[in-house]
Amino acid sequence: MNPNEQSEDPVASLLRKGFAEAVPDEPRDRMAAHLSRFETRLRERDYAYRPVSTTRRLVLRAAAAVCLAVVILAGLMIAVAGSAGPTWADVIKRFADAPFFSATVYVRSNALSDPVQVELWMARGGKSRVRAGNEVVFGEKGRVLEAISLGPQPKSSPTLEGARQMVQGFVEKLGARETFSFETFLEALPKSGVLSPPLENGNAGISNDLVVFDITNPEGPDWIRVWALRSSRLPVRVLFWNPNVAESIDAVLSYENEQPPQFFEPAAFKKALTNAPAGASGNAYLLMKDPAGRPVLPEDYEAKKTAGEVSGKI
Repeated sequence: MNPNEQSEDPVASLLRKGFAEAVPDEPRDRMAAHLSRFETRLRERDYAYRPVSTTRRLVLRAAAAVCLAVVILAGLMIAVAGSAGPTWADVIKRFADAPFFSATVYVRSNALSDPVQVELWMARGGKSRVRAGNEVVFGEKGRVLEAISLGPQPKSSPTLEGARQMVQGFVEKLGARETFSFETFLEALPKSGVLSPPLENGNAGISNDLVVFDITNPEGPDWIRVWALRSSRLPVRVLFWNPNVAESIDAVLSYENEQPPQFFEPAAFKKALTNAPAGASGNAYLLMKDPAGRPVLPEDYEAKKTAGEVSGKI
């Protein structure tokens, strides 16, 4: 067999061998012609449809890639827009809109002095309640209503005097306004001179949830740093620092449901004090209600035990 000759199609060979003698020439030729046209159409169909299918897949893939790119770009734009701010004006406004806030403040006159803790609760209408050491001070509309002592007063010290001055500033300055003023809160700090406008400090915050502002004193070394939540735009921490003697005031601010009206009434506090155990360390928190219903005082816990809500001992 000549290797250059093409081998006969198996189907054509079968037809030729099977019908060579039994089928006349004309029908055989017609059958062969039909077979040839059928094979030609098969080859043309295979050639014509495969490129179209491939092209269609390429078009669909390109369209999907474009849609994905658009979605990713939109997500990035939303993320960037959502992470912007807040500005200092946003923080001031958001603080003024709060219905109630509390602050736990730690005061030190120098690096070696023992800190004094001051607790502040404020409601709208200029109502305030402050605990500093063994004393609870009630205020309203910028004036002190009554200061109630819970025990012997500690020996006077620069730190204690500084705490008392700050308490007076909270009651008189913050309480004199119908709405809360964060700038007035800062005025109660022992700053010296006129402070600079607050500037955002991107180096002081490592969390995307917080934005940090610095306030400096152009005429002195002291400065103030404020941390605010990016989402709610509420200030949550304030630090005052005087590098001359390492004097510091560190305040942590919280926002929750308002305390009941009697919480801010000195008469109601004194009545509750007469029914409380003498000298109990928790008496400073009489009439306080936890927003989640947790026990604040031992009697709160005992009441929950009696009601079957808790078991065991404190």
